[in-house]
Amino acid sequence: MSADVKAALLKGDAYIAGLCELYIANIRTNSPDEPRLPFGDGLCRGVFGLSDALEEGGGKRSHLDALCWTLRDECGELRGIIRSHVDDLLLGGDAKGQESFADLGKEVGFGSLDRDGFTYCGKHISQDSEGVIKIQMFEYHKSLKPAIVAVGRRKELSPPLTPAETKQLRALLGSMQWLVAQLRFYLQFQLSTLQSELHAAAALTFL
Repeated sequence: MSADVKAALLKGDAYIAGLCELYIANIRTNSPDEPRLPFGDGLCRGVFGLSDALEEGGGKRSHLDALCWTLRDECGELRGIIRSHVDDLLLGGDAKGQESFADLGKEVGFGSLDRDGFTYCGKHISQDSEGVIKIQMFEYHKSLKPAIVAVGRRKELSPPLTPAETKQLRALLGSMQWLVAQLRFYLQFQLSTLQSELHAAAALTFL
C-alpha cells in the first residue's frame, strides 16, 4: 500500500512550554513588512506529527532506519511495516496491520491510498494475487534525457567539456544515481567512476 499525508508538517502536537521542543515558529521583528509563514497567529506545533501519530498508534521506530516503523501485537508478532519518505508512506502488513494503517489515516489524514499497484518515489511497485511483489523503474528510466553534444563537437572527443555540457552531464548523472541506488545496483561502479571523472574534470577547469 502507498499513502500520502495531507499537511504532514502541521500535524504535530500543540506546543506547550516546558513539555516539548518548538521546531517552527514565526519570529517577530520590528519591521512592519516582515515575512510571515502561513501558520496563523498563535499556532505553534512541532514538525514531527507523522512520527508522533505512528508512535502513539503503537509503531516502533527501527534502530537501523529512523524512517521505518514496525507494528507488533501484544505477543510481539510483526503485523506491519511503514516506511516514510517525507509525507509519502509505503505500508505492508496483514489484516491487523491494515487496521492500524486505517487508524493512522484517520489520525493524520491520508490524501490518497493505493493498493497492489502504484508508483512510490519513482518506483512502480505491484503485487500479484499470489503475493509476489515486483519493482520496476521503466518509466523513470525512459524519462532520463541524454546530454546534448553539438554536431561539430562530436567529431573531436578529446577537448574538455564546455560549461553547458558539464552542467547537462552532472544533472544526468544525478538522476541516474537515484535509479542505480534504488534498483540498478550493478551499475554502481560505472556511475561512481563517471561522477569521479566529471568532478576531477570540473576541478581542473576551475584551476
